Amino acid sequence: MTADQLWGQMVWAVSDLDGEESAGRLVSEFKSTPPFLVSAMMPNGFMYRPCLPPVTPDCSVPHDVQREERQKAKSNKSMKWLSVENFAELQKNPVCINSISFEASPELHDRRETHVGISRLDLSAIDGQLFNVSYKSSESELVCYIKLLRDEERYLKLVERTIALWEKVNLGGDRNVGRGVFRIRLDELDASEKAVFDRKASGFMTLCRCSGDDLVPLRYTLSVYAGIVGCGINSGNNQTYYNKKPVVGFEPGSVFSSGMGSLVCNVNTDDRVCTYSYAFPIPFDL
Repeated sequence: MTADQLWGQMVWAVSDLDGEESAGRLVSEFKSTPPFLVSAMMPNGFMYRPCLPPVTPDCSVPHDVQREERQKAKSNKSMKWLSVENFAELQKNPVCINSISFEASPELHDRRETHVGISRLDLSAIDGQLFNVSYKSSESELVCYIKLLRDEERYLKLVERTIALWEKVNLGGDRNVGRGVFRIRLDELDASEKAVFDRKASGFMTLCRCSGDDLVPLRYTLSVYAGIVGCGINSGNNQTYYNKKPVVGFEPGSVFSSGMGSLVCNVNTDDRVCTYSYAFPIPFDL
């Protein structure tokens, strides 16, 4: 799940627990200065791989060494996640991606199930009508990071209440067929994670998709993403649509010299609808 999806689920949880006005006040706080930040989900013990400059061959070394470094760089470039320990090495020296072998990262598996069509009239199987349902699964624990920026006690309670609700109602669109069932716990950072987040650097890498006029990118990849409005929005003129307008965003792993990102508010005809696009910073130098 991406950061905007997780943040959106938090807002809906506040709406379910405390009412729509409380959810609206929370969104208004994020429009000015966010009280906390949310990262995307990733395998536990791993970070997104940073976007690094292209490999520059060193003509002073033998050809076979150059070839070996190119193979390592190519292999490392194909990884989506790096272990926290490998990421810490890149923080010290980004060029070492050419010379070290990284720990293999977990994969999200694509699963496919074949179902038979059911007649809505008599609930019998329709002869010859088969269709596939695809979904992703993970054999490892998934983690997202939450960074409290102010009023820590207040917003920590909000996060705890949100998690308690998620465990009861689950997440996602296929909850009625057993998908999106989570066992969730809230942990402090371990020693290796603290070392990575506390490192001093002149720039940062983002652990979630982000966009905003203040962001100054150094190395990045882009994507176009159109979110979906959650159920429960009532509009007097019936102009609230499910699909939001597309937003161009920097992908996780993009590296910046400065900036924070923003809450994108011009994504729907209903001005209450917005998209979470703040960066989740982790110190990194290029």
